[in-house]
Amino acid sequence: MKYCKKCTMPDTRPGITFDAEGVCSACRHYESRSKVDWDARWKEFEALCDKYRGMNGPGGYDCAVAVSGGKDSHFQVYILKEVMKMNPILFSVEDNFPMTEAGKHNLKNISSLRSTASPPGMWTASSTPSPCTWPSSSTRLCCATART
Repeated sequence: MKYCKKCTMPDTRPGITFDAEGVCSACRHYESRSKVDWDARWKEFEALCDKYRGMNGPGGYDCAVAVSGGKDSHFQVYILKEVMKMNPILFSVEDNFPMTEAGKHNLKNISSLRSTASPPGMWTASSTPSPCTWPSSSTRLCCATART
């Protein structure tokens, strides 16, 4: 078994690669972050938000965000809604396992964030794959059903 020289990640992790120095792709990617001009990236993000903010009229959605209800989703929605004054529509795709009460609470919490931006709150479309059978064979398809 091969291990990364920096973080000891084993080569059994799916998709991992190692360079000639024995450093994994995740470590190399992390190192590349120091070369990013974060101020320029923020200005680019502001320009994109300025371009699309309000494009669908008052109360219209400016952007779409895939959310899980976790901390990263909350942060993304906070930045878009509170900092950038965007009005996002939120999407959540569940698997076929029952959602925990904590998960339900988190999704409800993220979609009910109140803001100085108009309108307050956001609509969350939640989709659960529903197995269907193709008429001519036993191939299973996933049919999404939206609910609020």
